Amino acid sequence: MGSYKFIDHTADVGVEVEAKSIIELFSETVNALINILTELPPEEIKARIGKRKGIKEKMIVKKDSWENVILDLLNRIIFLVDTKKLVPISLYIKEKKNTYRFLIEMINEPSLLKREIKAATYHNLKVNEEKNIYRVTIIFDI
Repeated sequence: MGSYKFIDHTADVGVEVEAKSIIELFSETVNALINILTELPPEEIKARIGKRKGIKEKMIVKKDSWENVILDLLNRIIFLVDTKKLVPISLYIKEKKNTYRFLIEMINEPSLLKREIKAATYHNLKVNEEKNIYRVTIIFDI
């Protein structure tokens, strides 16, 4: 299972994400985003909402680079949070050829949103893969 940890960064929020696959890396970056937005781990949000179903948002992203896929995914979620006040709770991913299909489940629970994020940035963004471990550092502009 992947993981993420927050890092110090001047005036922004940084997170280092590690996973055993690129798909898991995408998922963990979204988990980190959820944690930043709500100041709660995704598991706690799921426990609070119970079996309540959310709104499903579909995204299709063509792969030109893993970095672009990650930023496109995160920034589209940030847009939905900002414009519709939806809270992401889960992510489903399918990979087909050079395309990733994301299905994001979100709930209308704006009271869970504690922090505003302007964007995920390209600042020092690089996905590294070494010995079947994928790593990325992402800086969020807050």
